[in-house]
Amino acid sequence: MQTHPAFPQSPDLAAGTTPAALPPHFVGIGAPRCGTTWVFKMLRLHPEAWIPWKEVHYFDSVDPETDSGYRIGSRLFRFRYARNYIARRLAVRSVPGARAFVRRFLPLYAFHAAGFRWSARYLLGEVSIDWYRRLFEEGARRGRRCGEITPAYFMLSERGIERFTRDLPEARIFLLLRNPLDWAWSGICKDARDAGEDPSALSVDELIARCPTPNGRSRADFAANLGRWLEHFPRERLFIGFYDQIRSQPVAFLDDLCAFIGISTPPEHVRTFAGERINSSALGLPMPRAVERHVAERFVGEAEIMAKLVGGPATQWLAEIRNVLGGSQP
Repeated sequence: MQTHPAFPQSPDLAAGTTPAALPPHFVGIGAPRCGTTWVFKMLRLHPEAWIPWKEVHYFDSVDPETDSGYRIGSRLFRFRYARNYIARRLAVRSVPGARAFVRRFLPLYAFHAAGFRWSARYLLGEVSIDWYRRLFEEGARRGRRCGEITPAYFMLSERGIERFTRDLPEARIFLLLRNPLDWAWSGICKDARDAGEDPSALSVDELIARCPTPNGRSRADFAANLGRWLEHFPRERLFIGFYDQIRSQPVAFLDDLCAFIGISTPPEHVRTFAGERINSSALGLPMPRAVERHVAERFVGEAEIMAKLVGGPATQWLAEIRNVLGGSQP
């Protein structure tokens, strides 16, 4: 088994030093398969950040207009959703030598593991904004900047975003975006592999059948979801990042994100892992031309709106999609 250089324990901040705002202090709202897992793994290695869980799914569960498939209000659902993750956390915390083993051999998975009290609160508590805030109490007592990342929040309705803004009046939000061509192909490959199939062995028609479709209120609706957040959330507390930046300049991207959420530049032991590739669902498999054109036709409208709203890499995404379509789009 490959070993990694040992890196320092994450010290607590000085006694009496606590973030000014109530936790959580930062929230990643998506979009899915745009680098959120990479960000999660980098931030939980940072000595000033505390993330008890990647996807809490509180706000999408309490928004009646958002159907993310998660029902955190149900204790039974929480138990089924969380049991394996919580078991691993408790093992890391309780089994002699487990924490040192993880930190040495699996450093990207090494993080502070909350114990039985946190797990009982998560599983048995009555879901409310107070329950949600208390999930971050332990990190706040340690003086850390506390947060979570739930890509499904990207789909929140207008009222859901207004509730989010009201309940978290000081939280900073980051949103990651990706070229719809790459995003859709990643999703197609993931869907196939999750079903036990090899995407390289599927026909064009079978691949196209797995392509997500923007329909106004889904994870595929980049433009509509982005537009709602830009309209209903304070722009000065919203950081928009791009998957392209994570791939081409991961350390610089991480520096910018850390500054935005109020923590220092990542220490060297975190920066050494920043170039690690996370969640490559396509695994280098090229997208067939017929599938690429189909995806381009479905997402050209999304790309046009994103280019208008945020510019930057989104402008290049639109150019690539139009090129796939043979320049037929205006």
